[in-house]
Amino acid sequence: MPESLQKEVPRIDHLLAVGRTDNGDTIYWVTEPEAAPDEWTVTAKGARNTKWPCSDGGIVEFLVSVLAGATRMDVFPGDFPSARPAFAPEPDPETVRRRPRTRRPDHSTPEGAPG
Repeated sequence: MPESLQKEVPRIDHLLAVGRTDNGDTIYWVTEPEAAPDEWTVTAKGARNTKWPCSDGGIVEFLVSVLAGATRMDVFPGDFPSARPAFAPEPDPETVRRRPRTRRPDHSTPEGAPG
């Protein structure tokens, strides 16, 4: 594993979820330093393990490297990425259930009552 993938586990308050695999693995931006987003790096957390491999560079470099097969992160399944990776919004707008609107109670003041 490259040295850049063997960093310490980031602090939870410096993580911003930016993606998820269909296997439940989550990809995060490590938002340190807060005032310099161009310096943020990327980490991933496997759905079924406790590893937090980090990758130098931003999200674009990470995605290009992982999807091209140049970087292998052991938190992802062995067959990741698939031959035809796909991107979908999260949550999928087609599957989001919306609650029906409920009527708001009438807050009008009864006649003669102080307003």
